[in-house]
Amino acid sequence: MKTSAASFFYISCLVLLLLVVLPVEAFANDPGKKFWDTTKYYYEEKNLIVATKLFVKVKDRFQLLGKDASRHENKFDLLLTFFANALMEQPEKAMSVAKHVIKKGNDVHHFIIADSVSSTNLKNKNEIVEILHKSFIDYVGEDAKGEADKLFKNLQAKRPFNFKRLELNGPHDLDVAWVAFFATGDNFYTQLILEQLQYWMPKEELITRLKELDEKTKSGKEESVNLLNGYSAEWSLYENAKDHVGVVNTLIKAADGRSDKVGQTAKKILIRLATEK
Repeated sequence: MKTSAASFFYISCLVLLLLVVLPVEAFANDPGKKFWDTTKYYYEEKNLIVATKLFVKVKDRFQLLGKDASRHENKFDLLLTFFANALMEQPEKAMSVAKHVIKKGNDVHHFIIADSVSSTNLKNKNEIVEILHKSFIDYVGEDAKGEADKLFKNLQAKRPFNFKRLELNGPHDLDVAWVAFFATGDNFYTQLILEQLQYWMPKEELITRLKELDEKTKSGKEESVNLLNGYSAEWSLYENAKDHVGVVNTLIKAADGRSDKVGQTAKKILIRLATEK
């Protein structure tokens, strides 16, 4: 079976995005449940094997694809961020994850897990990637072996990615930071998001200012990104604080210990949460 490797790998990840870590019962009842709900579930349960089992349940590359195909690389980033961080948190589960993908998954599952493993510093990552490589070839067939060998050779040479060096160059990067937080529970990521509150402004003011900016200039583009980061950070901190005490604690620490715009905005979020209870 001949394949077009790079194209379908990234496009198909949308199929998987909404269904990464649902509990089995929820998957059966609601296969379209939102990705953020699934990551929050994993944050509470830390069940990587259940996550993997549900990951490989999605077989159809174009299921739920809709009109969002052009945004597939962003979705792939989120999947890779989730699995890479979860595997680093539970390195003893890495081989079990790979074996389940080999047993039940398709070519897309193989590649995403192999790429995620390659992004870690696991001691046995080359062994795991090679096992996935061989199984991948069995799945796609000998006609695609040359292309597959090239892809997996690149993965073997890939250096570990330090997610704590993440730069927030737009709202998508805030999504990546939230995924890293839910995969690890590390408040480093909530603090990173919190700092974006320095750029927050009310919606009406934001819209007016964005219209004034010339995004063709470097300064205009940078300010636009910062303003969008600030607005997205405020909204996401508010929403996630509803369910997670770690997010609330980050806001309380900022509200009590800082008098700058970050601290003031954190206090406004806490007041809003308190009045809505």
